Formats: sequence, C-alpha cells, structure tokens
Amino acid sequence: SKTSSLFRTDTNIVATINLKEQKVEMLSIPRDSFVPIAHRTGKDKFNSAFGYGYRFGEGEDREENGFKYLMDTASELLGGTPIHYYVAVDMDVVVEIVDAIGGVEMEIPFDLYKRHGKDRSGVAVEKGFRNLTGYELLYFARYRHLLRGDIDRVENQQKILMATFNSLKKSNKFSSLPKIYQSLTRNIKTNLELNQIAALALFGKNIEREDINIQTMPGDFGDLNELSYWIIDQEKRVELIKELYGITIAADRSEERRVGK
Repeated sequence: SKTSSLFRTDTNIVATINLKEQKVEMLSIPRDSFVPIAHRTGKDKFNSAFGYGYRFGEGEDREENGFKYLMDTASELLGGTPIHYYVAVDMDVVVEIVDAIGGVEMEIPFDLYKRHGKDRSGVAVEKGFRNLTGYELLYFARYRHLLRGDIDRVENQQKILMATFNSLKKSNKFSSLPKIYQSLTRNIKTNLELNQIAALALFGKNIEREDINIQTMPGDFGDLNELSYWIIDQEKRVELIKELYGITIAADRSEERRVGK
C-alpha cells in the first residue's frame, strides 16, 4: 500500500451455502488460472480480474468495480453460476482475526524457513501440531517455497480454513464473529450486511466438518508466451460444474490449442 493502491486477489475461493440442506461447497480457483476476464476481450490470470475492474470499470467506486469484475469472471468460469456476495480480507488482518479467536490448532507439516523459504539459514516457524498464533498461521498461508508452488499453497490454505473452522467449533467462538468483524472493518471489504454476517455465523455454529466439501479447479501447469499459467482441464471443469451447480456447459478448447494439447 506504500507504493500502490491496486491489488491482486491471490487467494480466491467460491463458497456455495445451502441453507436448506446445511451444506457448504467451497471451490478454490488458483490465482494463475488462464480464464476469460469479464467485460474484457481475451484471457489473463484470474487474479488480474480485480485490477481490470479497478482500472476500467464504469462506476465511480473503483474497488466495487474490481469486485464486480472478479465476481463476474468467476461466474463465467463456473458456467454462469450467479455470485451474489464477496468478502475480501487483507492479509495483515488475518493475524488480528486469528489472535481474536484464540489461535488455530493445526499441524505445520514441515519447518518453515526465513523469507518464506528463500533463506535456509534459519527456521521461522517450526513443524508440529500446536495452537498457532496469527503470525504463524499467516506465515504458513503465504509460504512459497513449495514443490508445486501456488497449487501446494492453495492446498495449505484449504487446510487452514478447515482448521480455523474446527477451532471455532471447539472454542464456541462463532457467536463472536460479528463483533470481531465490527472491530476490523477497516481491513475487511464485503457487501454483506451485519445481520447477514450474524446469520452466517449462526449457520457455521450449527454445521459439522463433514458438511463442508472443498475442491480446487482442476488443471495443470502450462506456459503461454513465456509466462506460467494454471491451464484448466476443460473436461473436468465441465464435470465439476455439473456436480456442484447442476449446470451443463460446453468445454472451452481455446487455451488447449495454444499449449499444444
């Protein structure tokens, strides 16, 4: 924020909440996914959608324009599935949220080295199971020195979400979420009203871990114009959208041709 007012959304998850069946479907969209950007021509990395809206959107509120482009890009990727709400969390506020709920119990599977893995001379966060502080959890969420890069990081962030859910259930802190939100509004952007947040907190309190299913948009690494992307597996995308949303779509073959598949 010292050098720019424009950001990319590096962790992107679409959550579908079924209030009737008490189920939640969560779908991670890797930030480097090569997708059509809503309201633009051509394709780019998914995490650039917010920036396009921020710079080129028609409304006066640049951030709202960014969120519109982001939601519409996700909607198009998911076969036209409507996306009604957004919640955007600044990374710095993660520390405050985790500390406010009393920490998150989870396993750090390996030692996390300094500078997010670039400096092997010392360990920043030791491996093992314990109650993580906000600093430790955020360090794990942002850790980059991984075999499969961002895809491994996506999996780590999914584990973090589930561990956070488990810790909230164990400590009975779901009812505290609206109050925590009110104290941290400067770093949280959402179009949800406070009464909706309270209702979702109550919903979360009453569901179990097995009621939450979390997946990642299927694909593989690929290079286009000497840049690395997550090339979505179109056949599996079609199957996934049918499974999650009951929508039948046609596969998009354009990027497969460009990478020689």
